[in-house]
Amino acid sequence: MRREPDPGDRRRNVVSLTPAGRRRLERLDTLVADAQRELLAPPSPRSSSANWSPCSPF
Repeated sequence: MRREPDPGDRRRNVVSLTPAGRRRLERLDTLVADAQRELLAPPSPRSSSANWSPCSPF
């Protein structure tokens, strides 16, 4: 991140991403999207039948 004085208002600072910060953010966005896709995907027929038992409470 880069922080610089706001030329129009001396009381404020303008915060922006550096190129390295933008690359890191893009990588994190990809990792989060992959994790969400995996966690929210419906269970496969094999895994759902293997983990289910009529005696188990959910």
